[in-house]
Amino acid sequence: FVVAWSYVEHSDSAVSATMFKAIVEGFQSVEPLKIGELWALPSLLRFVLIENLRRIAVRVNRTRQMRQIANEVANRVLATDDNADRTRILSTYVAHAQDTTFATQLLYRLRDGSQNAGRAL
Repeated sequence: FVVAWSYVEHSDSAVSATMFKAIVEGFQSVEPLKIGELWALPSLLRFVLIENLRRIAVRVNRTRQMRQIANEVANRVLATDDNADRTRILSTYVAHAQDTTFATQLLYRLRDGSQNAGRAL
């Protein structure tokens, strides 16, 4: 399992037989693997690649959701002319502002240089 994780971690999930062979041989030079461990490597590599893909998909989905929320907030802020309403809208999303994706998208949408961007900051 450690061999498969190390390979995926160092190769950015790019599968190459020569690179995987080099990592296995490197591990074997320190601690020889048993025949069962060698036979398990292809299955473990598949498992680790799928797990890594799942983790990336979760991150991409969360980023997409944060951008969508930031766009909704920006639409609400830009739709009102009342400064008190703008401040109230922005103050309800203080927790979201901790996320850099949300903050970046919100500031991008409010980039007109008006007071909206200043209040959002």
